[in-house]
Amino acid sequence: MKKSLFLMLAGILLFLLSCSKEEVRPLLNPQTELGDSCFYSSDYELQWNGEELGGKDSWAHPKVKFSTINSDSTKLKLIISSLNADEIDLVVDVVPGVSEITFSGKSSRKPYDLEVEGRFVPDDKGKK
Repeated sequence: MKKSLFLMLAGILLFLLSCSKEEVRPLLNPQTELGDSCFYSSDYELQWNGEELGGKDSWAHPKVKFSTINSDSTKLKLIISSLNADEIDLVVDVVPGVSEITFSGKSSRKPYDLEVEGRFVPDDKGKK
């Protein structure tokens, strides 16, 4: 009887000592962090065919907008304006993380093939 009581207390003690005191941080929510958000060229870096865009050309500073897709929380619609005459829109897959959200997608509409990938890191200013 004493031996089983001792083993039970030792098991409880080991369990309590093995519990981590690390804070569990939730994953970011792409729907609330990125959904229905608009970014301008000062908010992000953009590469076109492997070259960083910038300079005086207005087309080199497109507006990027994300909007939610009600049917799927793992996807967002990405709209790029001012890069060419028409808006470019495509659906991107989003993968939430603890400190960033990654996104990627492809579009094969005529007259171009477009592949995007990126990551969104929220600004922690004002957050606790």
